[in-house]
Order: sequence, then structure tokens, then C-alpha cells
Amino acid sequence: MDSPYLALEELKALAEPEEVHYVSGVALFEGGKVEALSKASYVKRSGQVIAITNDLNEVSNELNGECFHLRVDSIMASDKNRVQAELSKLRRRIKLSKNCPVLDVLFTEGMMILGLPRAERDTKSLERHSNKPFKQSGTLSSDLARVIVNLSKPKRVLYDPFAGLGSVLIEAAWEGLYCVGSDIDHKSIYKAEVNLSALGYHCDLFVGDAAQKNLYEVEAIATDPPYGRSVRARASELMDLYRAFIWRSAEALRSKGRLVFVTDSRYWFYDDLKEAGFDVLSMSKVYEHKSLTRTIYVAERP
Repeated sequence: MDSPYLALEELKALAEPEEVHYVSGVALFEGGKVEALSKASYVKRSGQVIAITNDLNEVSNELNGECFHLRVDSIMASDKNRVQAELSKLRRRIKLSKNCPVLDVLFTEGMMILGLPRAERDTKSLERHSNKPFKQSGTLSSDLARVIVNLSKPKRVLYDPFAGLGSVLIEAAWEGLYCVGSDIDHKSIYKAEVNLSALGYHCDLFVGDAAQKNLYEVEAIATDPPYGRSVRARASELMDLYRAFIWRSAEALRSKGRLVFVTDSRYWFYDDLKEAGFDVLSMSKVYEHKSLTRTIYVAERP
């Protein structure tokens, strides 16, 4: 799992499991929609657990004579000698072929987790989306844009009021959502439209001020407002913009609709979200470089 806390939040949003337990690098959960994790950005892969054990002899009857293609992960520098010893035991019990189903073998915290994969993140689409015609330093990466779409839990429709170059909208369109985006800068809207079209996607776009109420009865809002070095506005002006945007979002969202936005971790919007009537579900930090650590706010309208 990349960025464990953020990956756990994404897992909960997509799979909606009944219960989750976490060990280093692995989340174990019951119930939920495992296949939905094929849309994940930070959850690498998921599947059905066959066994959790310290001794392969305990599961030998389930595996003996079966054919698998082994995929091994040793997490947190697990004991290499023990890993090799257990793998040798496993190889003696099963047939090995790249043409057979994959068996994931995870070593973590002194235990082995064996499972059959059912969903994997689509790294090819993330890479393809990174190669859009218009780019700009400081904009969200494809994987970060996808994770905020997932955290917003849209059912059919997603709105991005700071569309910029369309990074969030691209991920929403890829997931098959009806996507709507606006930006106060008409040049940004043009570039977003070009980026979407180049990748074979379409979203409804318009020029609009995020500080104004542009839409009604919105299911989900996921966005990346301005911040960082590229912003020329004074700090007080920027704070006013954020507060207006938060209040407009509270007015536009349906009950249980989510607002997810990314900002510089130096800014604090927990109190503003609470004042606007939101339940703040999580705040996740993502380190970018020495000058920028981002915070992802996930809030829900009661």
C-alpha cells in the first residue's frame, strides 16, 4: 500500500468494508466491494485471503498439488533467510507455472499472508493521463487526482470548481462519471478541454467563480484550489477565497455529499469546515518536496 493512511481511506471509500485491520503494508478486511478497488490509486492490489499463518504446514492440504504463479512481497525488510526457507517449503508443495493463477505471498510482521488477487490498480491509465498536452508545475499528479476523486465517493456526478488543467476531471471521466468543471480563468478551461479531448474524454466545462454558487444538488466535489508559489494573491485574499468556496460547497452539496480538496499543509481549514456545517472525516498529509507538503481534507455534509 502506498502512503498507508491515505490508502486505507481510499480502501474504505471504494470497497466500503464492514471491518478493517491493518498490519504493515497490508489491510485485512471483511465484506465490501473488492472489485471496486480496480479504480484505486494508492491501493496497489486486493484479493481473497487463503491463509494467514506462521507455518505453511497449517495450509498444506489446501495448496498441495495446485498450480500457481508466485508473486512474493517482503514488507518492512522481513527476515530474508526465513522468507527463502518458507518459499522453499511452498515450492515443494505446489506446481509452478506462469500460465497458472497468481498466488500472492506477503511476508509482514513475522507472518505470511497468502491470497488470490481480484483487483489491481490500473497503472497504465495513470501513466497515460500524465502525458496530457498542457502541463504546469504544481498541478496534481494523476495518482493524487484519482485518489481525491475516490475519496469523494461520487455515485454518478462529480464537480470540480477549480478545474485548472483538468487533472481531477480526467480521472472522473476515466471512472465513467458525469463530470462538470469550472474555473474563473477562461484559458484554463480551454486547456482542460484540450487535455480531456486528447485523452478521449469529455466533461461539461464553464467559466465560473468558485466563491459563487454555480451548481445545485451536487453529489460530490473534488478539487485542487490554488496555493503554493504560483499563486500571486495575498494570504488574506486566499483565505477569503477558501472560506467562500467552503460555504458555497456546503450550500451546493446534497445530504451525505462529500467535499474533498487539497491544499498546502500550512493552511488550516478544519474550523472553517465545521462552521460551514461539515463533518470532517479525515485530513491526510502528502509530502511533495521540501517546500510543499499537501493536506487532503475529506468532509461530508450531514
